[in-house]
Amino acid sequence: MLQWRKKDDTIEAGARFRRVLRHQVEEWAEVIAVRRDRAGIPHVCYRVRFERLRTKDTSTEQRTLALSAFTQQFPERVLA
Repeated sequence: MLQWRKKDDTIEAGARFRRVLRHQVEEWAEVIAVRRDRAGIPHVCYRVRFERLRTKDTSTEQRTLALSAFTQQFPERVLA
């Protein structure tokens, strides 16, 4: 089940998000942690999985984005 994130939703460990990219690729993100850097800016550490819709090929990696960038890139929350 998918849900569009509300502005007051908190992003926490275990939360999952999705977005559709070009060339029939979906990008799935699972939040590992949210931490602040030395300047106090919150960052999201997450595991990302890319899935090609036609072939079901997948690849995964770990990334970190500032919280504001993460919320812009992943507007669609996936409910468990």
